[in-house]
Amino acid sequence: MLPLIKLGDYDISRLIVGGNPISGFSHISPEVDKEMIDYYSTTNIKKLLKECEENGINTIQARGDRHIMRVLNEY
Repeated sequence: MLPLIKLGDYDISRLIVGGNPISGFSHISPEVDKEMIDYYSTTNIKKLLKECEENGINTIQARGDRHIMRVLNEY
């Protein structure tokens, strides 16, 4: 398990998964953005979240838009 910190009532993993790849923000080029969007389907995002959870990462820093919230609700 990864080290945790206390944030209010929550135990947060010190390693946090970022939301840029799943939202298609590479900060490199429009082509890389498109590759990320194509790869990170709802199915692959849920696989990513499961793998993170299995490895002790229990926190994500991502946008709160409809797409991300829908995937998180499904997960």
